Amino acid sequence: MISLRISCIKLISAFSAALLILTGCSSKSSSSEKYKVKTLTVSDIKDLNGGKEPEIEYAYNSDRIDVITGDKLSNVVVKNEADAMETLKEFADIMGSSDPENELRFNEKHQINGGYYYNFDQFYNGMILNGSAQLSVDHEGNVTRVSNNYISGIDISTEPKYSAEFAANFAERNYDAKISGEPELMVYSLDGRIRLVWLVHLESSSYPDKLYIDAINGTLASEDGPIN
Repeated sequence: MISLRISCIKLISAFSAALLILTGCSSKSSSSEKYKVKTLTVSDIKDLNGGKEPEIEYAYNSDRIDVITGDKLSNVVVKNEADAMETLKEFADIMGSSDPENELRFNEKHQINGGYYYNFDQFYNGMILNGSAQLSVDHEGNVTRVSNNYISGIDISTEPKYSAEFAANFAERNYDAKISGEPELMVYSLDGRIRLVWLVHLESSSYPDKLYIDAINGTLASEDGPIN
């Protein structure tokens, strides 16, 4: 009987030790949360901007922020595209993005006003959209402008019902023009409506030279090009 009690005590002790180890591991994992990027609020940006209100532009008839401008909008010193992405992760809540690192991809960087301009294209399920995000930095790498063209709330199928060949034939038949390259499948947002479209480039020097053909119903969604 005594032997049985000792065995039970040992078992309970072993279980308690294991529980402490698991709790300790869980606590350590939880503490690592502080190393994640902190998303910024407008109030945070005001503090970073020396207590001055940043200039804010809103989308037409909306409370969505399109552009924020100031002397310093982030603590990140931007020297390359990786730094630029860290800044966009800070602005995730303001942009309406749940996962900038996977939804945005670096496109280009060029010099502007002694600093640099970084552009990121938006993707949905690996497919490009007409959404994007941009930021500008001064010569010291301070973020001075963030432009938000991110498209949120996307939930559509990326399986087309009409083919690339259909889109090419549609363009040549209706616009009496040859196409340049192959039609490109993309997600396209216009006037709040999100569609799956074929982007078709026309060999044309006048308007339109780009067509967006709905890949679900086979109709023209939009057209674009130089305005003469």
